[in-house]
Amino acid sequence: MCRAAPDRYGADPAIVALGLDSQSMVSHEPRRPRVLVIDDQANIRDLVCELLRLLAFEADGAPTGAEGLALLEAGTYDLVVTDLMMPGMTGWEVAEAVRKRAPGLGVIMATASVSNLDPERVRELGLTLLPKPFQLEDLQRAVEQTLRPGAGVASARPIQEAAATQDVPVGLLGNLRATLEALHKAVPELEVALGAVERLIREREEFRARWVELERRHEELRNAHDALVHEHQPTVAALAQLQAEHEVTVQVLGEVRDQYQTLMHERQLNAEALQAIVRRLRR
Repeated sequence: MCRAAPDRYGADPAIVALGLDSQSMVSHEPRRPRVLVIDDQANIRDLVCELLRLLAFEADGAPTGAEGLALLEAGTYDLVVTDLMMPGMTGWEVAEAVRKRAPGLGVIMATASVSNLDPERVRELGLTLLPKPFQLEDLQRAVEQTLRPGAGVASARPIQEAAATQDVPVGLLGNLRATLEALHKAVPELEVALGAVERLIREREEFRARWVELERRHEELRNAHDALVHEHQPTVAALAQLQAEHEVTVQVLGEVRDQYQTLMHERQLNAEALQAIVRRLRR
């Protein structure tokens, strides 16, 4: 992974915190060239930093152009490697800002669209283009091209010399090359996986849109139901009134029926009494 950048004079923050004299900690070994790597993708940024370390460079990383320029202001660098397409500041804007701050500093711009770039603008900014995807040899050639004598960068040694002084194991370079080749072969599978993820994201967005539409329709139906209930409240009240009046009528009819039955009973009694009187008179 890309390490945190030390201060402008190369002192480690831990040494400064202990109060040690930075001059007493200076090694007599030649200073290794320092590279600033700017890329918003952490895996690519860390990989480039590791490759540069295998090439005997010190490497610091930044996820955005603004953070990279802040490191450039605070430290001393021999080379800047920046991605082209990044959120916020693009690689063009980073290169222009680097030219204003350090006109002689080498800048490598990595991009998958080398053929679509404006050659005149590339020449004006003095950029070295690094096509994506790239391997260790591609990065090494780009660095050598940028740091070669007369390229406008002092304090940088040739790559082969720097690598020799650091005694990088050949086996480690071979293993890294095999790893990079395996990663390059895995790119199609990764693209298929990314395509599947993009489809899933689109389907999720479609489902979300359908859910929002269903929620809207449900709200409309609920409002319509509330409106109907409000409109039918007088009818419901009238029906309740009619039901109450009907119950009163039924009660009155019941009382009338009871009175009628009482009258019929009394009539029957009166008829029987009259018949008894008639029988007595006939005797």
